[in-house]
Amino acid sequence: MYSENINKGKIGEEVMKKSVILFLVSMLMILFVGCSKEGAKEVAQPENLVCEKINNKYLYYRVASDRWDNKEYAYGVEKTFIFAFNNEKTTLYYIKEDKEECLQLANTKLSKDGYEIDYTFKSDSKGEYKLNVLLNKENKDEIKFTLNNRENKSYLIEENLLSKDECENKIKSTINEVELENMLATNFKEASNLDLDKIKSDIDKAREKLYEKTKESKNEIYYVYSPSGSYCEEDEEFKLQNYVFGGVYLDEHGEMLTINDFIYLVDANDFTLYKYSPNGNKKRIKYVKKSGESAKYENEVSKEKETSNKSTSSNSDKKGKYSKDEINKILEKGEDERACIVDGPVFYNNEWCYLVSYLVNTQTYRMSEYYIGSDTLEKYAYEEVNK
Repeated sequence: MYSENINKGKIGEEVMKKSVILFLVSMLMILFVGCSKEGAKEVAQPENLVCEKINNKYLYYRVASDRWDNKEYAYGVEKTFIFAFNNEKTTLYYIKEDKEECLQLANTKLSKDGYEIDYTFKSDSKGEYKLNVLLNKENKDEIKFTLNNRENKSYLIEENLLSKDECENKIKSTINEVELENMLATNFKEASNLDLDKIKSDIDKAREKLYEKTKESKNEIYYVYSPSGSYCEEDEEFKLQNYVFGGVYLDEHGEMLTINDFIYLVDANDFTLYKYSPNGNKKRIKYVKKSGESAKYENEVSKEKETSNKSTSSNSDKKGKYSKDEINKILEKGEDERACIVDGPVFYNNEWCYLVSYLVNTQTYRMSEYYIGSDTLEKYAYEEVNK
């Protein structure tokens, strides 16, 4: 009986020990699971709210105060930044006076709440830019962009995000052709997913239509696609409606001789050719090639009969007292800044007259024109000679 009680006591102790051990194991498991959950919370990445807003979008920023002139083709260029947001392929393309470059994404830093992100872009030439993107917590449609360079110069970018089509249109209406070709020479097309080749091919097609209708020689004049303020100051919608071209006259070596005093517009839809008119209500004047138009003196002499209604002299076959080169030298010393002969001659008022282009406004690069007589150096209005 006594031994039986002892055995029962031992069994009870064993059961109690097992219960205690089971309880302790359970508590440890609960603590372990709890700690694991807490640890998971600590290492979990924040929700990337800002990237959801900007992914597959573009940011296009031009620094209007930082502008220079391209000496080769005489057009204006502004410092330009184009951001293409595409997760790990996010990239930056920039245009500045001495170079054009595509900068690759080097680092990103996301805030804990997911409302702010810093992008670092680096170039092969050791250039570096940092873009801070901040999403407004109260108004998630409001995004603030701040750009900083290595010299700690800061730009607050107050531009809206663009879709792919909107960014392509922005490039078409603002980037000059030389800059577009430089852009195509980089890997920006692949990184940004922009159809830059189509923009270039459409420009080339419009140029061919221009040559076809003006009958000009490609060896004597090159039509530069130039939608910037050098030639045309209209808004973006106007430039999207038209391909804007300026004429660059070439010498016998194919180098730039001078630029035309007006621009051509080629309609983006039907490729109708117009001349741009900066004054008046009609900005586009339909182009009609005149029978007397020519850039060579010899051709004008052979067409003397076609311009006989402008002639009041029997000596209309004479070249004049001053040659084209002599008049150009006179113009260099004259009152008109950057004046030069761009076309002619045309026989008018008893003398051969050359068409002169001159700069009217140094800020906008607006140009005008007149004819100058090769005998008298008299100035005649363009409309007067061509009426």
